[in-house]
Amino acid sequence: MKLFLLFLTTLTFFNCTKDSSDMMIYLYEKGEKTKLDNSSLNLAEISAVLNSLIKNADEFMRLYMDEDRFEYLKKEESAIEFVLEKETIIISAQLGKLKFKRILIPLSGDFAGNEKSANITFFIGDDKYFPEPINNNNGYNDLAKLKLEIEKAKK
Repeated sequence: MKLFLLFLTTLTFFNCTKDSSDMMIYLYEKGEKTKLDNSSLNLAEISAVLNSLIKNADEFMRLYMDEDRFEYLKKEESAIEFVLEKETIIISAQLGKLKFKRILIPLSGDFAGNEKSANITFFIGDDKYFPEPINNNNGYNDLAKLKLEIEKAKK
């Protein structure tokens, strides 16, 4: 049954992002917001990586984030934001059902992972981000794949 739910979840995420108009991707770098051109991105790869990152999330952090902190991340750090046209549901083995329309992943700062620590933190939400950060203790490889796709699009 779990395998079926995982398969269904993956299909749901892919179906929501198979058309480039279904997902908008923004890159924030020190206050500059750039909308990435979906035609220069491998959306199937990005969808698969996001699916892996979310379904393997480990915990909700005991930290409250407000709108000011999200704006700070976008203005003072580097981050990538994925805004989906439709609400998506992914089943995380540890956290259960997660419903969202947007994902914000810090690429620098306190919440970003690095080569020495596979731990990364990201945020999901509907129209606004939910105040609880989500942690993935082994998410750095997924983050590295996303960074690679983003670098390709910037060229």
